[in-house]
Amino acid sequence: MFCSNMMLSPRRRRQRAAEATSDAVVMDAKIWEKLEEDVLLEEVLPVMEIRDLCRFRAVCKRWSRLIYGPEFAKSIKSDVPYMLIAAEKFKLEQGHYNKWEICDTKTHKHYLLDDSFMNRLPMNRHRSIDTEILSNRRRPSSLPASQYIRSNLAADKGFICVLWRRENGHDTTIYVVNPVTKSFQQIPCFNSKTVRCSHERNAWFTMVVADDHLSFKLFVLQQFNLESSNVNDRYFFDSKVGRWQELSRPSFKTGLDIQYRMCHMLKIDKMVYTILIRYEIKTRHELFVYDTDQDLWTDLEVENIPHVRDFTQRRFKHPQLVASSGRLFFTVWEDTKFMCMQAGDDPNYGNIPPLGRQRIRIWEVDLASKKCEKVVPTNRIDLSGLINPEISLARQRVIDVNGSPKVLAIGTDDGCIVFTSVSGSSVAFRLSTRSWEHILPDWKSVDLGRLDQARRVGLFGCMMALTLLPVPSVAEPVPAVVP
Repeated sequence: MFCSNMMLSPRRRRQRAAEATSDAVVMDAKIWEKLEEDVLLEEVLPVMEIRDLCRFRAVCKRWSRLIYGPEFAKSIKSDVPYMLIAAEKFKLEQGHYNKWEICDTKTHKHYLLDDSFMNRLPMNRHRSIDTEILSNRRRPSSLPASQYIRSNLAADKGFICVLWRRENGHDTTIYVVNPVTKSFQQIPCFNSKTVRCSHERNAWFTMVVADDHLSFKLFVLQQFNLESSNVNDRYFFDSKVGRWQELSRPSFKTGLDIQYRMCHMLKIDKMVYTILIRYEIKTRHELFVYDTDQDLWTDLEVENIPHVRDFTQRRFKHPQLVASSGRLFFTVWEDTKFMCMQAGDDPNYGNIPPLGRQRIRIWEVDLASKKCEKVVPTNRIDLSGLINPEISLARQRVIDVNGSPKVLAIGTDDGCIVFTSVSGSSVAFRLSTRSWEHILPDWKSVDLGRLDQARRVGLFGCMMALTLLPVPSVAEPVPAVVP
């Protein structure tokens, strides 16, 4: 007797739906089995994005073998750029990892890059325990009772540079990983001072991956004492050479009362733009660019760069360089509540916006005319929801430890500057219309505002494409020349 679905029980309807889905899967599998490998490689797989290929490789071993094949991986030259967001540094605990989150800025969909493969990384290189695994098991009694801290240092062309170290500062290791292929390479740490500086936010890192993905360079620039001729904390690691080398030193103005500090660094292709603060009788900002191919610094001599007192106000003022659609911008996020607290009754401190306690200001850097022009929005937006007001003052101090930003600015290729906060909220500024928009959903995996996320500090992010190519091998290490 024929029975309609309306007469079936809910359990029976679910069973029929499962059977129909199973039949469809079997039918699709039979269709794909008839396709030749050359048809898959030439007609089907190349039109898919790497994000979708990561899913389809789980269909069967045959698909996985084709997708991971070196020839096919080389044929996929590039992928759409995604916005990558993660905690800048966090403590590793049993059963807890921090996945990287990416967002397609066109569809506004979020995806997670699994990092569980990193539990295979050797954590204690100095003890030669190369098989040590950080997983859901008890800590070996031979290891000290200290937690691991993982820091995201830099990212480029699908590769991410991470630093592992113990909370007590020992057993530090740097890796370059590809979360898509689950491949990684270890980089020798040249001294404990720089590793310690990286944790204390005293050094800036950036990475440049070759266009063919066969090599990479990691750059480290010290934040302080840039004017000291006898101190060189500017190094780079070349995977082709296998050792750390010194960078050239910028041509700074010298003087007894002149000090320099780097407040932000932005990599665009193979050029690294840096904002330097020069402390003398009158504090000023200077814009330098470093050519990673030529090992050459150039003062761009840009005038009227906005003055930001981030030394005393870095907890609620954070300047950043941003690139979007081939244009360079200088942005500043401010928490006006703390500005008012510091200003007190001083009427000359500055105008505080009446709409919300937070403010974002944007300037465009015109390298041709060597000037900065303020970008005036055509509309206003309430930024009070950008930072969760329920975060306690103590929690805010944890987030802001050593100057880690509470709001991160990232420029997209479609003409937007996205500002993402430690609360997981985002707002976007559309350059074509000079207007504010609420376009992106919240970042669920990077909500640092929750009380149970005290082990996570700061924000790390950039625009990054994915790749199917493995991390290139590092040349046989050569004894470092760094003292």
